[in-house]
Amino acid sequence: MDSYQIDTGTFNPRQKIGIMGGTFNPIHNGHLLIAENALCQYHLDRIYFIPTGLSPHKGEQEIIPANIRYEMIERAIYGNPGFAASSIEIDSTETSYTYLTLEKLTTLYPDNRFYFIMGGDSLRDFSGWRNPKRICELCHLLAAVRNNMDMDMLCHYADAIKQQFHGSIDLLNTPNFSVSSHEIRERVRNHDSIRYLVPEEVRIYIEENQLYQ
Repeated sequence: MDSYQIDTGTFNPRQKIGIMGGTFNPIHNGHLLIAENALCQYHLDRIYFIPTGLSPHKGEQEIIPANIRYEMIERAIYGNPGFAASSIEIDSTETSYTYLTLEKLTTLYPDNRFYFIMGGDSLRDFSGWRNPKRICELCHLLAAVRNNMDMDMLCHYADAIKQQFHGSIDLLNTPNFSVSSHEIRERVRNHDSIRYLVPEEVRIYIEENQLYQ
């Protein structure tokens, strides 16, 4: 079995699989909180963290090598049976577009139902993503929202996606945990603590390997 494939041997057929994509540069506790809430609220069988390989949006100089980001994901999710990592994008020579990844996954696992987890603020820009109609054909969207977001506006964006692309969208309630990978990188560069912003094993890994210096 190729390294990027999802191990379905421990599951029943027709699983509900959550997909969390991103650079994860680095993965942090905010990512994990969103994933855990999706797992529980929508009774998913498992969530896969898929780090980007060749990102279409971010300069390569900002992103550390994919194998290091993947290693941090594995350390972050260790011990949680509902979480796993997939290297499907970093093993590919193609630019990491969501619709391409979903096409590969649905071809490999046609009996599974996929739920793509995105930030609620991404709903506004979703129509500008590469091939949004195809994304909506291949998965159910879960948009993570927090209490401090404008719910009326988010519902407006969600309704627009449903009408324009006939997508299936639900809102995912998540705690107000405000942290970003950019903030973590800045804190490391400024020699500020990142304890409790990232899993402890990730913090140790960053420190030992002198990442983001």
